[in-house]
Amino acid sequence: MRPIRPKAYNGKRGEMMTIKTQGKYAFTKEIDLLDFSRRSIRFLEMSVPPLSGHSLRVAYLARALAEALGFGEGLSRRVILAALLHDLGIFFIYKVKGLYDEVHRLAQKELDEVEEGVGSELAHCVMGERILAETKVMAHLAPLVRLHHPRDNERDLATFESLSPEERTGACAVALSDAVARSLAKRRLELMPSSAALAEIFDEVGRSSPGYFLLQASRDGLIEALRSVLSQKSLFVDIRSEWYMDEVLRSRHGHPSSIGVEELTGVVRVFVKYMEARSPYTAHHTRLTTLFAQAMVSRLGSLSLEEVAEMTLASWFHDLGKMLIPLSVLHKKGPLSPEEWSVMKEHSYSHYIFFGSMEPLKRAVFWGACHHEKLDGSGYPWGLKGHQIPLAGKILAVADVASALLEERPYKEPLSFGEALKVLESEVRRGLLDGNCFGLLREAATELGIDERMTFKEVSALWAEEEKAA
Repeated sequence: MRPIRPKAYNGKRGEMMTIKTQGKYAFTKEIDLLDFSRRSIRFLEMSVPPLSGHSLRVAYLARALAEALGFGEGLSRRVILAALLHDLGIFFIYKVKGLYDEVHRLAQKELDEVEEGVGSELAHCVMGERILAETKVMAHLAPLVRLHHPRDNERDLATFESLSPEERTGACAVALSDAVARSLAKRRLELMPSSAALAEIFDEVGRSSPGYFLLQASRDGLIEALRSVLSQKSLFVDIRSEWYMDEVLRSRHGHPSSIGVEELTGVVRVFVKYMEARSPYTAHHTRLTTLFAQAMVSRLGSLSLEEVAEMTLASWFHDLGKMLIPLSVLHKKGPLSPEEWSVMKEHSYSHYIFFGSMEPLKRAVFWGACHHEKLDGSGYPWGLKGHQIPLAGKILAVADVASALLEERPYKEPLSFGEALKVLESEVRRGLLDGNCFGLLREAATELGIDERMTFKEVSALWAEEEKAA
């Protein structure tokens, strides 16, 4: 993957810009939640190639159903969002073959809790529900995702009956769209299915759906609406083109559902939590990197509220690309081969491809992607030098290395904080890391009472106390 160099950097000499309005700091950026969700699912599908395009097809079908039945804007947006994210849980527990022969999962204890009482084939429904519920701003999608494979049991029935009438309609729309998309996929997305093939699809949907679900779908007019949607031959041309579906979902979803930078940070934070739980070596890496970066930024005292918020978002974003790195590479105990090293280096850039073109996120995503750049130009993904690297990137580089040095990795033992400082100081002398940013880390550590003998666990515990006190 050849990195595309950004056309421009923010601020003079690569430093952060302070944005002011009438003497006050401006903090007005908003993010389109549907656009972010669409990009997120396309990014995650890269980790499970067999699922590529499936969520887009489900969302496209759900959108067609919403239009056919004249759903209000709120319900329509909710159904499309839930359809896009319905398989979110699968990316953390799904096993695939070849280069990606790994299990995307939580720690076994949490996975066992998720699977208890629902069966492993449905675990991703509950996992998706849990992840979305934790994000807060997307918690309203959780029940629709939970029920996208409805079963005729007391647990699913109770969940279904606990929903409002509008939520039941939405859950039915998402589940029907998913069932049809899976059935069409079995037929290799046949260009123009025959009447017999369409009858088979409806038969499959009927056999896989519980009675209470079909009754609700029928009452809401969803079954007839689905027949009408599938009678449009152009639909089968549309769903063969991921580009076209992506364009339609991007440009024709009514007024955007916007969230702020801090709310988005909460979403990314939850995604990272579950991503890093795949590996015992990275379970708390991003959190500690973020805490180091925040402590360093607080020492500057001259940044706008927007810059501080974006810096936090950048630190949570910085390793998101590791979701696409096989555990066989992340967990390798010996030196990486040239091919493996090439794969590993993609992690700092892959999230930039998907999220870097979102106008409100450009700066934060770029900062996060710079965390492996070196002052002498030997870093990646762009090989930036000195003043070309934004201040945020220099801060993140120091914070990331400090966190990694404290952690146990397959290829090394964990260091104490004092030992980590010596390694960081050596990298400063070699012209790799920024000396001023290293100084910020030392000052922050002294202020917080971090002893040089402290281990990763002790430093994390100390910061946990600071967070509770705050």
